[in-house]
Amino acid sequence: EFFTQACEELGYSVRPVAEEHGLFVVSDGRRQFPLVRGLIPLNSRTSCQITSSKASCNKLLASAGFRTPRGRSVAVPAPLSGDHAKEAVEFAEALGYPVFVKPESGSLGAFARRVHSPADLIRQLEAMSLRHKHALIEECVRAAEYRMFFLDGEVMFSCRRHIGGVSGDGAHTFTELLQKAAADRPFLKLEYGIDREWILEQLLARGQTWRTVLPAGAMIELATSASLSSGGTVDEFRLGALSAVRQW
Repeated sequence: EFFTQACEELGYSVRPVAEEHGLFVVSDGRRQFPLVRGLIPLNSRTSCQITSSKASCNKLLASAGFRTPRGRSVAVPAPLSGDHAKEAVEFAEALGYPVFVKPESGSLGAFARRVHSPADLIRQLEAMSLRHKHALIEECVRAAEYRMFFLDGEVMFSCRRHIGGVSGDGAHTFTELLQKAAADRPFLKLEYGIDREWILEQLLARGQTWRTVLPAGAMIELATSASLSSGGTVDEFRLGALSAVRQW
């Protein structure tokens, strides 16, 4: 209340975006900027605080007119209780499988994956609950992924990310090809970056295993996200924003 009153006395309007996370948008009628309760409004720190909660970040983007995936943050206490599991499953079923699940606050693609069933969802949430308190369940969006890098509100450069994969050569097993990929890609983290269940599902669908020779040209995705730690690759570097972004 004191914060709102102070802003109004200075001629600023205050609009709550995610009150549970202390996230507001302050405007002077011409410009607006996000503000997190308790933080001095310096762009770098405020931005880091906002993006540390993916749910709040989505709400902020939606309030600015961006299309965001339908989703919800759910609590994932360890051990996962029946009520929390039921809430997550019901919401995922309302969205429709597959859904994408990730920690609400996390990085490097850890615990972020696409799930295809209630049992798969529960396993993922149980694994996540050992390190995180909340998970974000979202609809799957299949589209090209671009990253934009800002400085003082201006797009400095942008690039495209691709989901990482391993291509068969008809001579080496999948395990051997994966080890070579890890040697060639310094950001690929075999200990936590790759999605072993998704890899096995793809291999079994081809009648393969980790220890069989992968046919030439056969592609196995290492994860369901384009994280660099999952073997993702980057190209299409360009200065400034994409033309579609500039037009928007």
